[in-house]
Amino acid sequence: MGEIGAPVYAVRSGRVVKADYHPGYGNFIIIDHGRDEESLYAHLKGKEVRRGDRVHQGEEIGIIGKTGNARRRAILPHLHFEWIEKGEPVDPTSLVKEGKVRR
Repeated sequence: MGEIGAPVYAVRSGRVVKADYHPGYGNFIIIDHGRDEESLYAHLKGKEVRRGDRVHQGEEIGIIGKTGNARRRAILPHLHFEWIEKGEPVDPTSLVKEGKVRR
């Protein structure tokens, strides 16, 4: 959970392939990190990047919000984060445990 307006940072460097709105995810960003790896950040109040932007690990890309389904439900403001490998979501906690989150 987080406070509305708290910064969201890129977990790894890459290129923004989508920065848009979806009825479920609300404002969201997808970053392509190469090697068939992507990260998704959703329910954002605001986006600091656009499609095509190059971002660096640790760079602010948006702010926590409550958009999409989170707006309509009794859900606290939060960041919905997904790590995607070869088009399939992967438990992001396993990446940290295995030391896969790297520059």
